[in-house]
Amino acid sequence: MKQTILFAALLLALSATAIAQQKEAPACTVRILLQQQNWDNPEQTRERMTPDQTKWWLEDGQKKFKNFCFVSASQPYDYRIVWADSETHQAGFIPTTTTTEGTVTSGNKTGSYSETSTTNNGREVTYVTTYVQIRLLKADAQVGCAPLFNELHKGKWIWSKPDRAALENALKALSKLTKSSR
Repeated sequence: MKQTILFAALLLALSATAIAQQKEAPACTVRILLQQQNWDNPEQTRERMTPDQTKWWLEDGQKKFKNFCFVSASQPYDYRIVWADSETHQAGFIPTTTTTEGTVTSGNKTGSYSETSTTNNGREVTYVTTYVQIRLLKADAQVGCAPLFNELHKGKWIWSKPDRAALENALKALSKLTKSSR
């Protein structure tokens, strides 16, 4: 009798745990294939998130877009997000600024002076600008069809993270689209 009650209690606890886990993990209702496209050769694609995109998705994105999930090309998907990036490099100079100060004595009079000058022959640097284009397409979209969402981000990669911002904006557009289609 004790074993039956213990077994029933264990079974009840396991089913309660399973129900709680189901409530924590919402069902994936929008399946997305994310692909990086070669900027110079659009026919070349690979399934890839950048480190910034991955970090944002794991820390914030999954909370904001609970019904979205990313799948591989071998699985069925509802939408495709395709992104590409390109960089431009531009040489420039960090100007050199010099300040000269001193005093001058002439006879019994003393005066002070201060002068600041800037020259463009300072340290040479390379400025890198990154462009990220992102497009949202239906899974069955034909090559060359108009995307549901298209955006071009420009920024300094290290600071502005245009790759992360582009993905978030595409998911916001998809969220609006899927809510309006219900």
